[in-house]
Amino acid sequence: MLVRRAAWDQVGGFPGDVRSDADVELCWRIQSAGWNLEYRPEALVTHHDPETVRAVWHQAVGYGAGRRWTEELHPASGQQPPLLYPMVRMVGGVAWWLVTLRFERAQFKVLDGIAALGLWWGYMRVSNEV
Repeated sequence: MLVRRAAWDQVGGFPGDVRSDADVELCWRIQSAGWNLEYRPEALVTHHDPETVRAVWHQAVGYGAGRRWTEELHPASGQQPPLLYPMVRMVGGVAWWLVTLRFERAQFKVLDGIAALGLWWGYMRVSNEV
């Protein structure tokens, strides 16, 4: 994310007391202050993927808490993450991949379910404050 210094100064930058979604919330404040956002497809962003199931869970919980926090500050900016559909999809996917002997795919489908549950849990139950 690249932000003009004048826009950053005008809206006060990132809040320092949250775990997640500060970049999204900053975009809402920048737009509310009259600035425009631009999509730059040539810009590259690198994220480090979580390497353990525990890390996937913690990341998803943080994202869920951040989503709710942003929604509270900017109503209609997002929505509550679904739970039923991802869980049904996970169970069906795991069954399919096991029947077709694609065990690694089944494991990844379980991981999808863990991430969806973490996102929902973070949204419903976890504070975004540090």
